Amino acid sequence: MSMNSEFISAIKQQDVSDSFVDAMTEAYQEFSRQIMMELTLFSYEPSRFGFADLDLITREYAIQKYFEPRLETYIRQYLVTSFFEKVLEEKGFDIYTPIYTIPEDQYVDGEVFCSNKEFEDNAGFEIVINNEKDLIGCRLTDIHSWDAEKFFGNRMVTKIIIIDWFNIDGISDEEKKRRTYGISGDVDIVGIKEFVSEWLGDAESTAYELFMRKTIQDYQETIGISSLPKLTAPVLFEHRLDEERIVLKNSVNNIHTFAAIEKKDATLPEDQRRDTHYGYRIIDLDNFKTDIEKGFSQDIERRSKKLLSESGITEAYSDRKLYKALVGRSDCAKSFLTSEYLYSQYNENDLFDYTAVVSGYLKSIEQLLATIVTGEVDKGYKIKNRGKKSEDGRKPKLIDLTTENLKYADTTIGSLIRFIDINKKTILTADESYNKTIIDCLNCYRIECRNDSFHLHNNYDWDRVKKIRHNTMLLYIMLLGGIMLGSHGSDIQKQFNIVKDDRLERVYYWLRKMQMYTFRVKFKDEADYCLATREAEASFPVFDDNGLLQDDFEIKVQCKNENDKSNENRRLVINRENIPEEIWYTTYTNSYPIDFAL
Repeated sequence: MSMNSEFISAIKQQDVSDSFVDAMTEAYQEFSRQIMMELTLFSYEPSRFGFADLDLITREYAIQKYFEPRLETYIRQYLVTSFFEKVLEEKGFDIYTPIYTIPEDQYVDGEVFCSNKEFEDNAGFEIVINNEKDLIGCRLTDIHSWDAEKFFGNRMVTKIIIIDWFNIDGISDEEKKRRTYGISGDVDIVGIKEFVSEWLGDAESTAYELFMRKTIQDYQETIGISSLPKLTAPVLFEHRLDEERIVLKNSVNNIHTFAAIEKKDATLPEDQRRDTHYGYRIIDLDNFKTDIEKGFSQDIERRSKKLLSESGITEAYSDRKLYKALVGRSDCAKSFLTSEYLYSQYNENDLFDYTAVVSGYLKSIEQLLATIVTGEVDKGYKIKNRGKKSEDGRKPKLIDLTTENLKYADTTIGSLIRFIDINKKTILTADESYNKTIIDCLNCYRIECRNDSFHLHNNYDWDRVKKIRHNTMLLYIMLLGGIMLGSHGSDIQKQFNIVKDDRLERVYYWLRKMQMYTFRVKFKDEADYCLATREAEASFPVFDDNGLLQDDFEIKVQCKNENDKSNENRRLVINRENIPEEIWYTTYTNSYPIDFAL
């Protein structure tokens, strides 16, 4: 592991000193040396596991368990403490680094690895800075009021800075007051970027963040500990609900936002406009140019943005909740969710072909088109013939699209697009120019996303994956928002197998996600809010193959009316027949409603 010259050049572009870069390089080398030594020493012997035949432990689990205590120690020791000691001394400050001393009653054989909290409970601070006015003790974890008063009382420090790594840009004043409640001395809580900016400079803050992310990324790639959890029914339960929010936000809200930005940018010179890329995203412009003669116009990105912002298709997709088709029970939804799961687990630093990641997207669009077309059976349409022969032995090019003939229909993506193109005036709802844009986007997707992925190119470039994902979501909006589904919600639910009522899943999702065991709740037909406490679940919840709870699932709660001054509790259940109207997440300091009605 070594910092390559390109990365060092990128750091220097932040206008930092050579000594700052040298300190980074030295910290990186020391950290890497320790990791490589540990990797050499690491040995995985599954036979040592007492229940080895059950295969509960994998090599990945073992290596994560082995490195976890070492990693926090080495990050703190080389990338934080030693690094800041060097660069702050370079700035002219006197620096003192406390030493971790092993308590006398603990027998330790070998090197000590400890968390930040364990270190600071023993040593007090990571570093102490003397700036002539104050002795400032810097910690990476919160401090109890009695420890702070002890340090202030014996004049070990005159100020304490807690460097927050969870909120790297800083936290609110209200949160600072809550976390330093009861401490009489000067305690400040700052994000790590705030800390570096204040003591070293803004350029150094940006450079340090780049350096830390690069170092940890290199560590992860060297050790190879990224995991891909199995997509079991309980995992699918959360994934499906997470995805619905992602699809709605990224595919609708952002398109509206960036369409508005584009309108504002229209008054600017072309070289000053922001690159919104929220229409159809051409993957390779050079390859695309060779297909111009096939009927696509090179301004397909602009035309697709215009369609999304002006045709009403996006509003139909959002207002009628058609995005639920992407997370329903249909085959196209399962393909889409599979690719979304793989997309969430991998990133651009993996050294393999990404076709497996995008194949679900590509298959999903084909299945979506097939669902639309097969919904038009017995309506007088004709479709390309895949194999049916007439009585005289001839094979006609077209056959009637009927229930009887459906098994002979050509349902490959090209044939499906041609069917919609031929019948677009009766299948698509927009005017002629918008309909042509939809067909052009479909054909571009067929050629450069689907066919190129499966026949011509390997998907080594993560940016290509992002474009295919974006174009897939875009086509869902165009097709679901732009087809004639009828005026009733039941038509949509039936054709795309949308989940009719998943409010129970949403309630349970938020209770688990926010670890809500006590909360404020209001049930239908009850005037008062209740303070509710969840009872412990007696068994694992049962999910079906779509990640949905079984219909008989119940959440048992003990409830007490807010206005009831007695101490009596009522035992209630939350189930499919008894869904609360409102649920509020509550803590000692705040309370806010949970939106489970998406």
